Amino acid sequence: MRGRAGPSKSPKLDIAKMLMRLEKIDLLVVTESHFDSDSPPSSRSLNILASTGIGPNRAGVAICALDNGHWSCLSSCILVPGHALLCELYHSLSTETITLLGVYGDISSYAACTSFYKKLYSGLSDHVLAFNGTAGTSPNARRWAGCLAAGDWNFMEKDSDRFPYKIASGDVKRCRRIFNNIKSLCLLVDSAGPDSSHRVHTFSQNARGVHVVSRLDCIYYPRDGWKASVPVPISTNHSDHRLVWLDCFVSTPKVEMVCPTPRLPPLKFLEEGSFWPVVMSEWSSLTLGAINLPRWSFFKDQVLHTGLSVSHSQR
Repeated sequence: MRGRAGPSKSPKLDIAKMLMRLEKIDLLVVTESHFDSDSPPSSRSLNILASTGIGPNRAGVAICALDNGHWSCLSSCILVPGHALLCELYHSLSTETITLLGVYGDISSYAACTSFYKKLYSGLSDHVLAFNGTAGTSPNARRWAGCLAAGDWNFMEKDSDRFPYKIASGDVKRCRRIFNNIKSLCLLVDSAGPDSSHRVHTFSQNARGVHVVSRLDCIYYPRDGWKASVPVPISTNHSDHRLVWLDCFVSTPKVEMVCPTPRLPPLKFLEEGSFWPVVMSEWSSLTLGAINLPRWSFFKDQVLHTGLSVSHSQR
């Protein structure tokens, strides 16, 4: 859905748009979006690729991109209304198609948290079975290769993700077993690495006089065919959660990004200084003998290097 002109109906979307521009973010998973289930608000210059909501006062997940025409949503599936959705996205510049899971864990109670992860696993299992079943009907169709997954999981995968340390209850242990099944099903790798801990926390809160930090907001990527940088939690002044940012890479992209050849700056930057004396000296050396391709390439490289050096020193 493309944003329309005029003020946004959601301050959170305005903040999301600002963060995406400042941090040069391609895709952003917004949690607690507080959208109505069928009518997410619009925001100028922001493209809401997919969303799920259950009301204006709680929950909600939205997957956003800047409205520059690079990203489009081919299909989306709501796995748990207001809490989890899976969408297939297409990037026009790289011609890559990726699957992204956006999550906001239900933390209204221990029972609700366990129920949420059960529903999430069930919905993902049905999707994977249907996906591979469709792939079997065509030799050129893709088979399930995992997905990217991001959001506020409201859940800690390991005891070390929280400080002060707290003994895991029976409900937490059950959630961890289900979560491990989800990781296996979606072929997920924690971008923070196996040794991650509360030291790179994403959530901070004072609870009953105790300062608690934990790693609730995590980004996962498929273990095959993908690489990722170390996630960076960025503090904001509007939430006790941090924005988690990282770069994800397709190991073997369809389209290689081409870097433009360096060029000389405008001549007005080169009129003064050592540029022209060096050029004339190199030209004299070049014309002392027969001009062949290696000597001509060396001459051009020297002229380019000198021009860029003079331009940089002036700046």
